Amino acid sequence: MIGRLNHVAIAVPDLETASAMYRDTLGASVGAPQEEPDHGVTVVFIELPNTKIELLHPLGDTSPITGFLEKNPSGGIHHVCYEVEDILAARDRLKDQGARVLGDGEPKIGAHGKPVLFLHPKDFQGTLVELEQITSALVLFAMIWFLAFLTIIPIRLKTQADVGNVVAGTHSSSPEVHNLRKKALITTLVTLVLWGMIVGTILSGVISIRDIDSWMFQRMGPPGSTY
Repeated sequence: MIGRLNHVAIAVPDLETASAMYRDTLGASVGAPQEEPDHGVTVVFIELPNTKIELLHPLGDTSPITGFLEKNPSGGIHHVCYEVEDILAARDRLKDQGARVLGDGEPKIGAHGKPVLFLHPKDFQGTLVELEQITSALVLFAMIWFLAFLTIIPIRLKTQADVGNVVAGTHSSSPEVHNLRKKALITTLVTLVLWGMIVGTILSGVISIRDIDSWMFQRMGPPGSTY
């Protein structure tokens, strides 16, 4: 059910010092600090060849990370995150097997702009586990491609009746000149443009995945801390 390890999250008392250590001492690619006010944390992502490290630091007086750092003043591993293709199916399967989902059990939007859930650490050998859905962008691309293809196919389509060459046993409206290969290429180019615009809009925060879900599915809960 779970896919690859998406990241390991480490709570740190000093974000700048921790970032410098990974960047200067370990030679890693360190991103810029990213505030997540809905979750009460500031995060920095460190890109590794096979996964990511997520540095967590409290943001605001009510940050859920504050309690963790009070118990672990030097910092420490806070959670691990695994990727899943369908977070709702994964949640339902885990609940059927007795695992506890933290919060209200509904996916929230995480630091990557994707739906996430957290699982109770007592059910996983003392480890807080995060699940993150990773197919949202791919599904969006596929949906746009097929819708665009269905729109483009009829353009300049010539039937057997149009060219005056109706094959016996076939309908006169059957396509004779369809240019499917060319139209598939045009569809892909159009989809890339539309997909890029939509993803850019989502990442900019103007429209979120939660907004799209609320318009179409109503499967996600209200904003709230997932850490």
